[in-house]
Amino acid sequence: MAIFVITVAFGLYYVNTVAMPSSPFGSQITRSAYQSTEKIDQKASWKVKTTPIAVESNYAVDEYPIELEYLFPTNIDKNSTALTQDYSDIPSYINSSSNQILFYGNLSSGENQYQLVYTKDTSLSDLEYDRAVYQEQDSLWNSETNLSTKSDGIQDLDFGGNSMVTDSDLKASSPTYYENLLKAGARFDSLNLSLYKNNWVKLEDNNTEATTYEFVLTENFSQAYVEGTGDISLDGNGTYYSGETDFVDFQEGTDSTYSLGFVGETLDVKIHRNSTEGKIKFNLTRSAGEKKTLLISHSGDETKISKDRNIFLDPPKIDLLLTEEKKGILQEKAKSLAEKSEEDLKQTLGVSGLGINITIGENISMGEKIPQSTEITVIEHPTTFLDRFGNYTMKDLRLAVWMQ
Repeated sequence: MAIFVITVAFGLYYVNTVAMPSSPFGSQITRSAYQSTEKIDQKASWKVKTTPIAVESNYAVDEYPIELEYLFPTNIDKNSTALTQDYSDIPSYINSSSNQILFYGNLSSGENQYQLVYTKDTSLSDLEYDRAVYQEQDSLWNSETNLSTKSDGIQDLDFGGNSMVTDSDLKASSPTYYENLLKAGARFDSLNLSLYKNNWVKLEDNNTEATTYEFVLTENFSQAYVEGTGDISLDGNGTYYSGETDFVDFQEGTDSTYSLGFVGETLDVKIHRNSTEGKIKFNLTRSAGEKKTLLISHSGDETKISKDRNIFLDPPKIDLLLTEEKKGILQEKAKSLAEKSEEDLKQTLGVSGLGINITIGENISMGEKIPQSTEITVIEHPTTFLDRFGNYTMKDLRLAVWMQ
């Protein structure tokens, strides 16, 4: 006669249907069965901490650099931390010493959900890429920065004689490049240059006086698009444009094989060429205070710059939500139990003088073969599995024990 004890869900709730075994050791057998399920929970379960990140954007844009500060708890190992979306990894820059996180999101208009996931003792450093550029200088005078670009993106950014591109994956591959020389014509209280893999170069300054940047542009540019004015031909000498705008896009021609855009809130700009030097110059003046300017290397016309302008001047709202700690059985740990010998399994589960058989789902089985002519106590219930992304799945656990 087979005796069944039905339970539902570890640590959640129980629905019991108990028929005591006719054997005088029935209660002991049942107690051992319950203790074995608790041991499985202890030995095969783990914890995953998830911190949701909500990104509210007014615009749809691909590869938007999402930067945030996150105060890592002292017991958190950054090499066991990853960014995920829809239970898939997102390559990211995570620096627990400076509490910085950077990743790129393909944003839709509205709310976009990501997760910061921590799983102890997991090596996730292969998911990380270097943040290619972050350079700060405090007292610069007429400093020169070489921005070398190719038709499919940025090739190098040389600042103070040092290359700032450390990640070869960020470099463009086209064989021809153009050099654009940036001269800063005023002393900076603070200047940050940041390069992102979506071919953005962000210039952040905080100055006590107005600052003028001068760009010496390649002769390949034959026209410029100025927001609010339209296309401007760059033929001949003189001043092509002087005034305020939110973006300017320099282009090779009507096919716009290669373009270089400048974006910022109310840019005071001057585009000119003199007959002596014969070079196109772009002067960008920023008033005192905190200012951000975006340089974008791209192909095509001003459509991309217009889209990037929108999200640069009206950036997404980024919120870190409450961290949740989840617990469940890890598939790999359950399989590790199944690989034990019968004696080692009994010792691990604290079973003595009993036969035991355990199946979890369709693929995990451990213990001995169930005899046909012996009184058996069986516990069956769904149990919660938890993967590295904090995703729950339910599987049926069936544990059978009997006297030997």
